Amino acid sequence: MRQILNTHYPLWSWEVIKYEFLGKEAVAVHGRLTIIDNGVPRKFDALAAHRIACLKSTGNFVDLGNDMKSANTEAFKVACNRLCNIADDVYRKAILSVEQVDTLEGTLGLLDGQTRRKVKESVGNNTINPSNFDSTMEKLNNIINNEKESE
Repeated sequence: MRQILNTHYPLWSWEVIKYEFLGKEAVAVHGRLTIIDNGVPRKFDALAAHRIACLKSTGNFVDLGNDMKSANTEAFKVACNRLCNIADDVYRKAILSVEQVDTLEGTLGLLDGQTRRKVKESVGNNTINPSNFDSTMEKLNNIINNEKESE
């Protein structure tokens, strides 16, 4: 992720705003990713937590530093994904390509108003995404064909 940030947004920074211990069970981190996108600063705050590993025999911490680093790393990954769409395939939050959006927009005009609104909402919240695009188009085409047959 750092390599992708360096390539596409060479002026980026990651700042840990706060670490917080949630009892002896977990450590949480609040971090902020800032990038410069075409001269415009953009930021995303991410939160993540990691369970603290303890020895069963004594209850002592195994390596608190590693637990803190793990929480920090997870927050950083979440921020990279949400702000820059890095690793969308891993987070299953992939966005539609321009071609897929164009195909959907061409189909929307053939649908009734309620179905059109549902499709737009599903695209907006990533319910329709590259992993289910083909099956979505098949369903929409079936709806269109059934409406034509009803006429």
